Amino acid sequence: MLNRNTRIAGSLVAMIVALTAGSAIAQSLSGASEEPFKVRFTWKIKGEYAPFYVAQEKGLFAKEGLAVTMAEGAGGQAAMAALLQGQEDVVVAPGVYALSAESKGMPIKIIALYHPASPLGIFSFASNPVKVPKDLEGRKIAVSLDLFSNYMNVFCRKNGVDCDKVGRVRVNIELQQPIFISHGVDAFGGFLDVDWQLLQLGAKEPLTYMDLTKYGMIIPGLSVVTSDAVIQRRPQALREFLVAVGAGVAMTRANVSEAADILMKSWTLAPPINVVQEQIQAAIGAVPSYRNRPVGWIDVKVIEEALATLMESKEIETAKPADSYFTNALLNEKD
Repeated sequence: MLNRNTRIAGSLVAMIVALTAGSAIAQSLSGASEEPFKVRFTWKIKGEYAPFYVAQEKGLFAKEGLAVTMAEGAGGQAAMAALLQGQEDVVVAPGVYALSAESKGMPIKIIALYHPASPLGIFSFASNPVKVPKDLEGRKIAVSLDLFSNYMNVFCRKNGVDCDKVGRVRVNIELQQPIFISHGVDAFGGFLDVDWQLLQLGAKEPLTYMDLTKYGMIIPGLSVVTSDAVIQRRPQALREFLVAVGAGVAMTRANVSEAADILMKSWTLAPPINVVQEQIQAAIGAVPSYRNRPVGWIDVKVIEEALATLMESKEIETAKPADSYFTNALLNEKD
């Protein structure tokens, strides 16, 4: 009887061990072992964020062992503050914001730069077009707290434009488009991967734009920023995140239509699907491909030029050495 009880007990123990092992495997496969990783955008969902949502939907973050949560933001200042307080692991922000913040003492770094030059343009009516920088002279242009308005004087100098001859009408940023559509101004500046598509949606007459990047407007845009503390504490997790985002960029580039469908699942107040597709196409087109370099690689010359623009526009007083603002080390292959 003792032997029989012993055998039963032994069988139960073996069964429990097997079940426990099976449960552990199941938990591992289901992502229970994935490492939490928090991402904060500086603004509401828009087309240029598509690669991040594609990476999430396609399981690219999970493949790298990360349980990523992404949250919308309400401006760069709040997002950077949350990063420094340890509430986020990375912030997805315009690179120029990070350069300005670090110049003013924030212990942060850009670890990937997807838009070395923000896709900025000047929008005008085809019947009264602004085709080249000189065309701005004698025209009225709406200006606000936006990237073009902030650096307009630098743009004028680079292109031989007399800024004093440009009629600048200061308005709230939300009013730029309606004032333009009603012919209150001749032109205004905005993003070619966001504003241009929305502007065309509401326009009743032909429009045109001038691509500012072709005239030396090199303002770093879409980037991933983290704190020095996170770099010290979680370098491997940052590498894994960037690997997944790089794969998300490639998938988005390969299938913009699918990327739009994925993004729409999280975008509650999205514009029409064709507009979202056009935004994503423009945004992914602004992501360069470097020979023998990973996507997101940062060119020190871009940072140097951006810092010079920030200083000339009086946004910062002094600049540190350009290579102290960023690192490409986390874009390397994982350990």
